[in-house]
Amino acid sequence: MAVLTDDKKLNGRGLRVLWNLIKGIIPSNTSDLTNDSNFVADASYVHTDNNYTTEEKTKLGGIGAGAQANVIETIKVNNVDVTVTNKSVNIPVPTDNASLANGAGYQTATDVNNAIDSKMQAYIKPKGSLLFANLPTPSSSNLGWMWNMSDAFTIDNRFVEYESGVTNTYPKGTNVYVVEATPAVDETPATYLFDVYSGLIDLSGYATQEDVETLSQAEIESICS
Repeated sequence: MAVLTDDKKLNGRGLRVLWNLIKGIIPSNTSDLTNDSNFVADASYVHTDNNYTTEEKTKLGGIGAGAQANVIETIKVNNVDVTVTNKSVNIPVPTDNASLANGAGYQTATDVNNAIDSKMQAYIKPKGSLLFANLPTPSSSNLGWMWNMSDAFTIDNRFVEYESGVTNTYPKGTNVYVVEATPAVDETPATYLFDVYSGLIDLSGYATQEDVETLSQAEIESICS
């Protein structure tokens, strides 16, 4: 009976022949494969479908270690861009009034005190009683000083109320004080005069308490009847 090839057995020698044939057709290198065009010989390589360009590599190469994404793009002070130098921005903060645009006319504590002292000179300052003959010369040094006259007096050209050819006499107890009659203008100094604090009131037409009689009972009863 004829024996078919599929029914034949393989002895040891035939097995070695077959194995050598199999080894001869198994590729020992990836390059022996027909579809190895995308193969990368790197055990750490992870294949992706994201393309990586030279431009992107250059961009990433310029990023420093630990760099973070910039969120703030522009810094302004009073709506004016601030210059960035070495990735740093300096925002100036005024430390005194002179640094402010409108601080040129600011007043220091000394300025304020001097202004107050100057204005206080214009206020009346009682200086007690004084004889008319002892009145000092009115000036800036005694501006606002007021004296109560210890005697009756007639004003002269040192007084605001003075009128040439007119005699104005005031009684004992009248107050007079120093005022700035005309302020300084350019190189012309200010002038100072006395001013009568309360003017003379003519009471000659008024009755005194001694002049007024007390109503009698009869007069009262007559009025009420």
